[in-house]
Amino acid sequence: ARHPRYDQRTGMTRLTLGRISRASSVQRMGRAGRIGPGQCIRLWSQEQQQQLEPASVPEIRQADLAPLALQLLRWGVADPSELLWLDLPPAGPFARALQLLTMLGAVYQVEGVPRLTAHGESMATLPLHPRLAHMLLQSVQWGLVEHACQLAALFGERQPQAVVGIDIQRRLAALDAGNRSRLSHSSWARRVSQEAGRYRKLMPATGPSTVVDAADICGLLLATAWPDRVAKRLDGEPGRYQLSNGRQALLGAEDELAGSDWLAVAELGAGSGSAADRIYCAARLEPTLFDQALAGLCRQQDTIAWDDRSE
Repeated sequence: ARHPRYDQRTGMTRLTLGRISRASSVQRMGRAGRIGPGQCIRLWSQEQQQQLEPASVPEIRQADLAPLALQLLRWGVADPSELLWLDLPPAGPFARALQLLTMLGAVYQVEGVPRLTAHGESMATLPLHPRLAHMLLQSVQWGLVEHACQLAALFGERQPQAVVGIDIQRRLAALDAGNRSRLSHSSWARRVSQEAGRYRKLMPATGPSTVVDAADICGLLLATAWPDRVAKRLDGEPGRYQLSNGRQALLGAEDELAGSDWLAVAELGAGSGSAADRIYCAARLEPTLFDQALAGLCRQQDTIAWDDRSE
């Protein structure tokens, strides 16, 4: 069965294929008998049946709660415990969801109580993850709606195996090639294009962008959706980047983006036994944007600390 799971690489929830639970297998057996009596034959052994998980994990315990938090605030519910749930949203993930919404400009605090901003209200009307909804709304002022819709649709679909590469530009090129040919991933390209078209209808028409060069568009939009994953290459450590969320991430020395000083990262994955994440999808980021379109992400702070060694 396909189960919704929170994907740490993308910071979003996607459907993944996995074994059903024992309870689900019994329920499916009953479903097969709705029409009339008969026999239900399982295509696995009794031992395998006993090895299945007793019941499915409730989605709310393993999903990204940012979309839920956004809708609750839209209803005027700041504390999930105000409502009756089969399973109460976990406090930790819900708090992290509010932090993300605050970072995206969707939430502000009134005497310690979260409230939606006007921007957050607009985000809640779009049928997208809050990260992508924020990106689409921001793209209007930059004249980048077309590009933003393509990226939003791209992240909603699983990437086909024929499309390789960490650079998001390569995925966009494959999308264009798939639409113009009979490649094995052409059906993927058509789905992405159709979804992008649906998003485009929800957004106002804008003219061509004068804010950013064509080569810098993807970096700007990814940094808007994932401001916690802006990455700067560490001096003297090729392939190792410092993320704005405090973590570090690695890029293979052979990758085409490895020489970039700045990256906007969309997909990460934790390596086995490694303290640093692995970068799976990113775009080059032009640092001059921090003085322009991305100025809102920047904060300057002086810090004083005592060094015991040097006194």
